[in-house]
Amino acid sequence: MLKKVKGNSVNNLKGSVNFTSGDLHYAVGKANFYITGTKQSNGKWSLSVKVADTYNFDEIRTLTKGITKSNLANDLGWAMQKIGMAHTYFWSVTFSKAY
Repeated sequence: MLKKVKGNSVNNLKGSVNFTSGDLHYAVGKANFYITGTKQSNGKWSLSVKVADTYNFDEIRTLTKGITKSNLANDLGWAMQKIGMAHTYFWSVTFSKAY
């Protein structure tokens, strides 16, 4: 991705990631990311990466995507959210990385 950046800085490069298996698939599903950083004199990048999303259930998946363990878990979350047993919230994590 950084190969597409020209110059010595990147400001708020945006994207998203879909987690397709494991804990992150069930806990997060999809998240947005934002990258800012500068290229140092030694050629390495000093980056700040923010990953964020709103934790919510906005669709019933078994009707359109079939019955799977993941879709059933999502639909349970959707039902709990609809009756007030679960609530949406925003979360974010920011970390620094030398690349």
